[in-house]
Amino acid sequence: MEIDVAWGQAVTPAQVEQALREHPEAKGVFMQVCETSTAAQHPVEAIARLTRTREVLLVADGISAVGISPCPMDAWGIDCLLTGSQKGLMVPPGMALMALSARAWKRAESIPVSCFYFNLAGERDNLLKGQGLFTSPVNLIVGLHESLSMLFEEGGLDALYRKQWALTCMVRTGALALDLPLFAPTHYAWGVTSIMLPAGVDGDKLLKVAADECGIIFAGGQDHYKGRMVRFGHMGWVDWADALAGLHALAHGLRASGGFSASRDYLETALSAYRRALDVEPGRVIPDVRS
Repeated sequence: MEIDVAWGQAVTPAQVEQALREHPEAKGVFMQVCETSTAAQHPVEAIARLTRTREVLLVADGISAVGISPCPMDAWGIDCLLTGSQKGLMVPPGMALMALSARAWKRAESIPVSCFYFNLAGERDNLLKGQGLFTSPVNLIVGLHESLSMLFEEGGLDALYRKQWALTCMVRTGALALDLPLFAPTHYAWGVTSIMLPAGVDGDKLLKVAADECGIIFAGGQDHYKGRMVRFGHMGWVDWADALAGLHALAHGLRASGGFSASRDYLETALSAYRRALDVEPGRVIPDVRS
């Protein structure tokens, strides 16, 4: 079954618990840690507390979370954590990564292989020999080794999460200072911020102006939010100066595409939020920063 959640909102543990009660035959819960399409983040840790006390596996899509925000699978109780090479890990697309818990491996070993390629046990056994089951993307593996070396040279996961949280506070505060509403108001990603555009603003033109005149590439909204939303990425090898340039491009594109903001200090306000966020525990909202 599917749990239908409004765009920009997070699923609640109560919704998942009710679904599990109504469907005792369920063997797994599939969810995203966060969504790049809406910048919403889901309460995976709380939902893992429900699944780990049942014969139900939790499979989490961490493509927009691994290397960006905390998702410690063992501590939380995630049974299968998936990610890709192209976002927080800063490697070109083309490589998928997967980690399984002990009980997920037990389940995998009990199920006959149903296709030629998707053979988890065979892949694991070959990895223990230092090779893959099939041809490996050697160039991407070398790139991943380098990106992980860069990450740990910069202070490791603690420093990474602190920086990502500070960038998140910075971009959200800057958007609000421009009087632009945030699409994911309460449960939001640490690597992308979704920003709604006022009626009358040409979203496609804003993206083009930001790219052509400021050298900043944003993504637009999808489906019925196309032309109505800007998705502002701040993951990977990005620092406060990049985010500051992005906010300037957002303001410039807004004014050039039919919008208006009277704010003259949105950059200073955003940078102040960044500095203050560096001094708190990542994930803790700063009281005097608009979130």
